[in-house]
Amino acid sequence: MGVHQHLYLGPYVHCTYRNETAEVDVVGCTNDKCAEYVKRSRWPQSAKFCATCASPIGPSKKVEATRPSTYDVLGYDVLGGEGLIPLGHDDKDVWLGSNYGVRGGAPRNFSYEQEEVRIDLESSLNSTAEKKWFEDRFASEILKLKGAYDNVKILWGLHVYFE
Repeated sequence: MGVHQHLYLGPYVHCTYRNETAEVDVVGCTNDKCAEYVKRSRWPQSAKFCATCASPIGPSKKVEATRPSTYDVLGYDVLGGEGLIPLGHDDKDVWLGSNYGVRGGAPRNFSYEQEEVRIDLESSLNSTAEKKWFEDRFASEILKLKGAYDNVKILWGLHVYFE
């Protein structure tokens, strides 16, 4: 198993997660004074007692930040193909680029499989026009993103990401 490095150059959408929380069911140490208590997870545990404090392992509730995935918001059919592609995410932000190609041209999503990449940055790129094209091409998807995330902005730049 390996890691693939990709390079993306062009317009993209940047979204910020909302500061929302939800109470979820978790399983883990039931002793709130134990260091393992905060490590409770949504996945069932096979142990019956905590290895740190010997308290019973059991169900409880935990408040977690809600982080809707782009697949939950847009659906699997929108991401990939001639739609949007995830460029990355962290605890606060999500970035999506176009896999369609700017103004219908070849996508600027370069991967390790390409031996050479050359772009005349001075004469072939117009970031303002490309951002406008991106907004028009993905208008319905951007509306969905605005319904699920805060600070949805169309930007233009370079992303290096791994998958």
